[in-house]
Amino acid sequence: MTDGPQTFDELVDKVEEKTEQMIDDLVDKANWAAGKLEDAANSVLAKLGRLIPGESEAEKAIDKWNDEIQPEIQKGINELRGKVARAVGELAGDPLSLIDYSKAYIAAKATLYQSTTLNQDIVSLGNTWEGPAYNAYSTVATEQSDALLALSNNLQLGGDLTRDGADRILQLWLDLITNYIDYATSAISLVGSFADVGKALGAWIPAIADAFALIIQKIGDVAVLLLTFWKNQVTQASESWEILTAGFDGLPNNHWPKISEGSSDDINNPAGWPS
Repeated sequence: MTDGPQTFDELVDKVEEKTEQMIDDLVDKANWAAGKLEDAANSVLAKLGRLIPGESEAEKAIDKWNDEIQPEIQKGINELRGKVARAVGELAGDPLSLIDYSKAYIAAKATLYQSTTLNQDIVSLGNTWEGPAYNAYSTVATEQSDALLALSNNLQLGGDLTRDGADRILQLWLDLITNYIDYATSAISLVGSFADVGKALGAWIPAIADAFALIIQKIGDVAVLLLTFWKNQVTQASESWEILTAGFDGLPNNHWPKISEGSSDDINNPAGWPS
């Protein structure tokens, strides 16, 4: 089991925490950039520039910040919470229940089949019981032993498959939480770049929306990895699940075949039993 979230509720809480941290970082960087533009506008060079009619470059950059850049950043932040929540919804799962199912499969296997017991009983009976009845019993018991072995192996397989699913969910959740803040790196870097007057004036506003969209895409990519895993479970591993579902490779109608009356004649005649 990983050190990350163990339940979907824990994942949601962690993502909300990381989202707030990311938004705080974005706001801090935006405030820093705005402060730098203000400093540029109030600098000695900017003041000298006011001797010339018209706005200075720094003042134009501040206007663009106030009219275009800052509103776009605010829009991205406002949309982020809802879109992140929807993206995380694609990662829903219950790995702890899958682990419990896996343990139950393995426990059922251990309870159902003891690898030597039935076969040894058949051999032991052969030391004191012989004839058609024993032969019929031995045949049926051997078939049932093989069937129980097949079923127990299928239960082991079911345990492995469900545990694989649980491990995959937990690992992807951990990857998301571990790398979440990294997803915002480009957005934070872009916002910080606007502290430069020239870059603020040349800012391409759609790039801001693209930077926020990348955060959602990164979360979506994790969801795609999980979806791909389960798709493979349905396709590549489907035969294994079908075998598990079929269960009893033998055990017709889940009961032992009847032994014919003729085969039981010896056992019905105690006087004929060997001493």
